[in-house]
Amino acid sequence: MVNNIRHTVETNQFSLYDYPSGTYGIRVRAVVSDTEQSVFSPTLTVVIDREFEHPKNVYVSRSANELRWSTLSHTTGYKVFVNSIEYETTTNVFDLSFLDENAVYELYVKAVYENGVSQESLSVWHHTYTEVVDTFNITFNKLQGRDVRLPIADDFELEFIFFMQAPTYPNLMIIEDGILSIDFNLLEALEVNTYTYELITSEGLYHLVMNVVAEQKPFLISSNVIEYDEENIVLEYELFGGTFESLSGANITSSDYTFSNSVLTINASFIESLLVENPERKTVILGYQLKAGEHITIGYIFINIPQD
Repeated sequence: MVNNIRHTVETNQFSLYDYPSGTYGIRVRAVVSDTEQSVFSPTLTVVIDREFEHPKNVYVSRSANELRWSTLSHTTGYKVFVNSIEYETTTNVFDLSFLDENAVYELYVKAVYENGVSQESLSVWHHTYTEVVDTFNITFNKLQGRDVRLPIADDFELEFIFFMQAPTYPNLMIIEDGILSIDFNLLEALEVNTYTYELITSEGLYHLVMNVVAEQKPFLISSNVIEYDEENIVLEYELFGGTFESLSGANITSSDYTFSNSVLTINASFIESLLVENPERKTVILGYQLKAGEHITIGYIFINIPQD
């Protein structure tokens, strides 16, 4: 008896495989003949929490242009969802050749059983861009502990970022006013190696080749773009035990700045003297050179002059 519904079996087993989720009271009695039967056993309460196994290891084979996943037992088929549009298949391989070019797709799969459908698999993302508009190359030093800024010629909207065929955090990589800014938090976990990011933009597919190194190469900690406010300009450096070799540009001399305890101070009087010579001046560009062991760093400081 299952919830007071009688079932007759000729063995000492009864399958609950096809029963949906729920609570069932089960009692058993032995039947010798129509007139000779035992009393019912005490009620056994069985709780069935039916959760069908969902597809796992879902991935896109770009070489075959197929969505694939691990085969599951006892299924009658699978439901494949492409940007929420449902398709059906009886195998663990789904052809993606019908997808439009230059588009991004979210893909996931559900397994179909005789008495139900599983939850969806983890989503995978896939893009159909093939032509690379341009490639940006950049070196990231893990020991510097700062964001990466890369000037680029194009000013476009960044829509998706793919890394190792998976989308990553778009809020940590921003393109604005011709500058590609990459948050340190996106890169700090990477091992020393070379990686390629695929940037899906309003102008098409770009590649960002990231060379990750861990070198004690001296660098400027402060921003190299300064808005002049009529005060001395103070910039902090990480020298890794090295030296500040030189500061040049705009006819600056050693009397116009000081360097002490890894801090460069550019006197406001130096900027003011340049403005006396040219009141219409908008920017002052200075170059610096640092050295630590075999590493030499050459960089630039951009001082913007506010215009009245």
